[in-house]
Amino acid sequence: MNQALQIHSLVKSFKRKQGKNIVTFNALDSISLNIEKGARIGIVGVNGAGKSTLLKVISRILLPTSGSVEIFGTVNSLLEVGTGFDPELSGRDNIYLNASILGLVRTDINHIFNEILDFSGVSKFIDLPVKYLSSGMYARLAFAVATHIPGEILLIDEVLSVGDALFRKRALQKMESLITDQQRTILFVSHSTDAIAKFCNKVIWLDNGKIREFGDTMNVLDSYFNFTREDNATNVLPILSTELTNKLHGYSLTAAYVADKDAKSRNTFSTSEDIFLNLKVEVVEVSLPAIKGFHLYCAPRGGVPTETHVCAQIPEDLIPMINGVYSFTATIPKYFLASGTYRITPFVVSIGKPLIRHQYFEKAISFNVIDDDTSALIDGDRHFGVINPRFKWASGSD
Repeated sequence: MNQALQIHSLVKSFKRKQGKNIVTFNALDSISLNIEKGARIGIVGVNGAGKSTLLKVISRILLPTSGSVEIFGTVNSLLEVGTGFDPELSGRDNIYLNASILGLVRTDINHIFNEILDFSGVSKFIDLPVKYLSSGMYARLAFAVATHIPGEILLIDEVLSVGDALFRKRALQKMESLITDQQRTILFVSHSTDAIAKFCNKVIWLDNGKIREFGDTMNVLDSYFNFTREDNATNVLPILSTELTNKLHGYSLTAAYVADKDAKSRNTFSTSEDIFLNLKVEVVEVSLPAIKGFHLYCAPRGGVPTETHVCAQIPEDLIPMINGVYSFTATIPKYFLASGTYRITPFVVSIGKPLIRHQYFEKAISFNVIDDDTSALIDGDRHFGVINPRFKWASGSD
């Protein structure tokens, strides 16, 4: 059996009061999935999409209204900080309680106890009731228990967003070690698309309790970003009409788009890959000089959008002075842009005396960059500035 989970027509309904009436709504609506053993599945969606509800039904905290979940293996859950802990019991007692619930005997728990304690960093307070621990200590202990107890399926909900920087670093390192375990299946809910891209090989996009898309990580994130962005920008500037082109005279921009190394148009790229901006320019009147290129605007996720931008112009020696349509490609190198949402304004400015003709397509193209480097995730998705280059360093002694 290579299956970890089989979910059949799952529905989870809740009732809420709306005025004088009781309204029923489906937090999960006809969810069907087959998840293979060893898969690392990310789950994305806006607030209220049903992400946490799905994990709670799988972990049997909630019972489905209809449908079924077949689980092939043991399940460890870290859905909320300290889920399953008894606040009146000490940290030591909670470790033994949680491990025994998951089927471990005392000798097995003794074997992993010190490893859990070292990872959590709360050894000085392990015999205090956990209700006296700070939220950071609580989080470290809960994560240590969930990830160190053997289990075939691990459910994680936003755990990487809590705790201090040192804890997040340890948690990320532990997540990386879990990824190398091909027998463990991971379902990971997070609003950090950088973390999803780093740790998951497939993604489920939930929307109003339904599966909007399920597939390859970058493809699903591409669709998700395209759906959730607030502006009307697209990845491709359509071919313009011949009538409009002829009216502009001089040089005219006829098409623009961003693509990957395989020339596939996309909306989402990782920091570790080159991004290719493709422009098509038509020369319709060679007597006028022109400036051609694009502005790149940055709106970092998790930060304040900024109008700081990069202006890249096509060198004049690349523009032939004869009529025709010409293609130009600008390569934005890998590890140049930080994680964020970027918008491009392609332009052609034909300069004549006394006339200046501008052809701007204000922020017409939009794409996203997500960071697939673990070290960049430790600071809670915060990036400083637009560019994020990786410099090569050499060391020596004086």
